[in-house]
This record gives sequence, structure tokens and C-alpha cells, in this order.
Amino acid sequence: LLAGCVQKYQSQVAAVSRGAGGVWTLTGPKSEALGEFDWLCVTSHTMGHPRWKEIFGSDLPLQSLIEDESDKELQSVVTPLESVPSSPIMVAMSAYKATDPAGAAVARLPFDIVHVTNHDKVGRIVRCSSGDYESLAVHS
Repeated sequence: LLAGCVQKYQSQVAAVSRGAGGVWTLTGPKSEALGEFDWLCVTSHTMGHPRWKEIFGSDLPLQSLIEDESDKELQSVVTPLESVPSSPIMVAMSAYKATDPAGAAVARLPFDIVHVTNHDKVGRIVRCSSGDYESLAVHS
């Protein structure tokens, strides 16, 4: 599916701009060019949400698009991202070989999912067996 496509991973996008001919330019947090692309697919509201600044301490990557009044159609799509309700979720996950004592202890837990109530930090605990491993994930 991705044959012939430019793929970049573990690259934080700090700014997005749209240039002549509709080419998208992505820039990293140190003003380094991440590339120019024909298409841009944003899969989360985070790049246009004020929470970005709280997490990363920098302007929103989509800020220039929000402020660009020359493209009303694009602005009408990007601007509402600021008001999407957002609750951060944190996850801590640990995995153990099933044959280790810790893995055996996790395997003996009497649940797969526990919904935690009356706790201000933990909302769910999930146990999973996969192949030779046992894992435990704690969700906020």
C-alpha cells in the first residue's frame, strides 16, 4: 500500500504551510524541513488544538492555516479543531515473559479489563496475553 510513498516516522511536525500549486510543506521544531508533499492527511485534532501548546510548549503546527484568511475553505476545516473537547490519556504498559515469575503473576490476575472508579489518576487496567508474553496496561 505504501510502495512509492515517502514515509517518515518519529518526526515532530512544528509547522504546516501550503504553498504555490497546493504543495504542503512540513517543518520540524528546529525549523528543519521535513519535506514537501502533494497531500496532507491530519488524523488528529491535536495539531490545531490549544492542548498542543500545553504539551509541547510551542505554537500549533496548523496555526498558520488557522490565521490564513485567503483560503476560507481550508480555514473552515482547520479552525474548528481548536474547540474539540479533549481529555489527555496517559498509558503505562509493562510486558513480561510468561515464564518469568512476574509474567505468571500477571497471568493469574482474575480480570482482562478493570474499570476503576473514584480514582483521580487511574481509569482502567488491562491485562493481555499474547504469544510468550503477559502485559499489563494502566490507563488514566
